[in-house]
Amino acid sequence: MILLVIDMQKGLVDEDLYAFDTFIKRTAQLVDIARKNNVEVVFVQHDAGPASGMSVGDEAFEIIDEIAPKEGEKVFIKTINSCFGNRDFKEYLKQQTDKRLMIIGLQTNYCIDATVKSAFERGYDVIIPEGTNSTFDNDYMSGETTVKYYNEDVWEELVHTVTFEESIEILEKPQTAICQDTGKPGIAEVNSKRNKAGKYKVITLCGSTRFKDSFLEAQKRLTLEGNIVISVGLFGHSGDSEVWNEGIKEMLDDMHKRKIDMADEIYVVNVGGYIGSSTKSEIEYAISTGKTVSYLEPMC
Repeated sequence: MILLVIDMQKGLVDEDLYAFDTFIKRTAQLVDIARKNNVEVVFVQHDAGPASGMSVGDEAFEIIDEIAPKEGEKVFIKTINSCFGNRDFKEYLKQQTDKRLMIIGLQTNYCIDATVKSAFERGYDVIIPEGTNSTFDNDYMSGETTVKYYNEDVWEELVHTVTFEESIEILEKPQTAICQDTGKPGIAEVNSKRNKAGKYKVITLCGSTRFKDSFLEAQKRLTLEGNIVISVGLFGHSGDSEVWNEGIKEMLDDMHKRKIDMADEIYVVNVGGYIGSSTKSEIEYAISTGKTVSYLEPMC
């Protein structure tokens, strides 16, 4: 996971920002918590161009003292609203296995909005903590209305909006569990608490399709335990020969990743401890998107 801090610069951080005191306090607190828990903090600054007063070398361009970057922390410079306009930033994120971005900073309706949408389009799992982005009054809306409009409406289908307390919990325990008995809360656990499916946890089954009987047994048992279970559609290694037609295997693999996206956690049917390359890829993807991973047979 990366805590992405956008445009917290001296030329933008101003007491006229909506809910200024709360915004500054919460932003600084999350940066501090991330550092204490070895969650990478990445900063992005906006360069408005020569003679703008907020360009490289200007005091207004500098990041505020309360959260100034520490030695070794990444700092990128952008010249457009979206952080993804910086090629180095974009390439750096591509190198990361964990695709979760917790985004905080300024301004809600400009650079935060542009970055949220760019991240969503690229498949990142975006987390927005309550009260950690802000903006100014404008000719059309107050700062308060603007913040609520984007956080509660515009981004509703694009991000995980979490309470400030939940964001602290995620940063303090950022790694989801690989073993069933060592669960640590991340975004998957937060989602489970507010599952749109109601009181039922959603579990996607993963594993080699050679274990068809074990899949069916796990599906039945987990369903009777009160879970919504998503399984594979075809068992290629157990007689469903259509899987091996041109393009079908690739399509099914991609579809299964989308099934993982829909779940709170995945359950790996690892009979005899067997995990093939496709299943390994699914496990890595689940972890990178903050899902809890549990196993039929213990792995540790």
